[in-house]
Amino acid sequence: MRKRRTQKTGRTRRVPRLSAGPLWVVAAALAVVVLLVARELGESGRGAELVARVLGTRDLSEEALALDRAVDSALVKLGAFDLKAETETRTAGRTSWPHWTKTGRIPAGADLVQCNLTITEAVRLEGGKLHVVRERAPDWRGGRTLDMKLGLGDRETHQIVLRETPGAAAARASGGPRIAIVIDDIGYGESSAAKAALELDETITVAVVPHCPASESAAEAAHAAGKEVILHLPMEPVGYPGVNPGEGVLLVGRPASELRELLGAALEGVPHAAGVSNHMGSAFTADRAQMRVLMAALKSRGLFFFDSMTTAASVGSSEAARAGVPSARNSMFLDSKLDEEGRVDVEAQLRDLEALARSRGWAAAIGHPRRETIAALRREMPAMRERGVEFVFISDLVREGDNP
Repeated sequence: MRKRRTQKTGRTRRVPRLSAGPLWVVAAALAVVVLLVARELGESGRGAELVARVLGTRDLSEEALALDRAVDSALVKLGAFDLKAETETRTAGRTSWPHWTKTGRIPAGADLVQCNLTITEAVRLEGGKLHVVRERAPDWRGGRTLDMKLGLGDRETHQIVLRETPGAAAARASGGPRIAIVIDDIGYGESSAAKAALELDETITVAVVPHCPASESAAEAAHAAGKEVILHLPMEPVGYPGVNPGEGVLLVGRPASELRELLGAALEGVPHAAGVSNHMGSAFTADRAQMRVLMAALKSRGLFFFDSMTTAASVGSSEAARAGVPSARNSMFLDSKLDEEGRVDVEAQLRDLEALARSRGWAAAIGHPRRETIAALRREMPAMRERGVEFVFISDLVREGDNP
């Protein structure tokens, strides 16, 4: 306690003095608070953002990349293909962010309003918004164009230009639409249905599963019969290992070297393979990092990719486009729809397939070596051909860019 003399009275009053003890407690408490806040910012990833704000700069790359992933997923669901992307860095004041210009094609007859809604909703869920959308007048071939600009707040991160593939442009000199039929799951054994599939006097592609008793012999027989052969490569499905596609499966999270080795081993057991399709793979084909590794491997081997579309979340088409790998997507499964009596209604699916092909010029479908499927193909394919349908290998579609 120290003394202080007042001016008026000259009296002395005592002024309390803080001891070192309370000051130490306050300092320690403040230090604990600072440490807790710093740890929270570090764990949440907001530390860099806070520093950037204090320093007056801000990088929106992370938010923009999340928006870009949402855009890609929406484009795949819409069946967009021939996608090309250009990226640049934009700045405004002390803020920077990446900007993508993406161009591609959508099937003839696509609902442009639905395309707009699908992309806008995907972006909205990631915190973005639609800036501008317009439909351009049809070009000289009748194809329409959807032009969209999207972004984060007022900052534009994407311009998306989707051009409709005119239905008339897909009609060839033969005068009709083109359809590719792929028979999956060949190689498990020498069943009568599998043998009948190879004996079909039609243009079909067979997808052979590797590491099976009849894989090599089935691929040789298919090639000798004039059929196109592709590798039906096992990939991790949702629910693995409860749902197991078999030996040599490509798994999510495995190193790139392992994926390349598994691809090479599978191709060795399936001679004459011109391309690769996914066997199951609902988890693997939705994993962008793993699909990027696979596409690089296919590119180096000169192989195309046919996406079986076991999940709408597949990034096969977009990653194939990034890598410059020719690709196509399955339009429908022929033998998964049942009629009113619970039977496989392959005929109904073939009618829908023909209608789809006529609306956009081409289509691809997957069937399996089942008695009902092969019998329906034997009955219906000649009749469809008489109506002007041209049956082609799946490679004929991907090589010309007619990706379903």
